[in-house]
Amino acid sequence: MGNGTGYNQSILQCGMVGEAAGFEIHLSNNVPNTDGTLYKVLAGTNAAGAYAEQLVELEAYRLQNNFSDAVKGLHVYGAKVLQPGALALMTINKAG
Repeated sequence: MGNGTGYNQSILQCGMVGEAAGFEIHLSNNVPNTDGTLYKVLAGTNAAGAYAEQLVELEAYRLQNNFSDAVKGLHVYGAKVLQPGALALMTINKAG
């Protein structure tokens, strides 16, 4: 099943809707609404933070009511801001 153009695929996979002033612009439903039409927006560089993940435990097992195998595991992850000066927070007003 296709999802149209590469532009549409980019929006579906990571929310990227364009670029401006050297920044990638991503669409998100997670932007906090602080007061009616006021929204908090975060901008920054990749150097601002770090992210790490690891599969700590993996275990193969036989499914109980099936003639097949499965794998289960523990996935741990975390993120941390390393350079707060590389981030900017804006409070913007949605024009109505």
